[in-house]
Amino acid sequence: MTSSVLLDRATLRHNLTEFKVRWLAHIEEWKAENRPATESSHDQQFWGDLLDCFA
Repeated sequence: MTSSVLLDRATLRHNLTEFKVRWLAHIEEWKAENRPATESSHDQQFWGDLLDCFA
């Protein structure tokens, strides 16, 4: 069942900014630990988190 609540632009922007900060932190951590190609092992989580910004 889907929600009929519309999100305003400010809420979407806030959600996307939090998403960006969270994922940049993950990527920086992976770089610091020298873990190459880690992004590809987290792709499902990435897309799920991105889509949650619009829910």
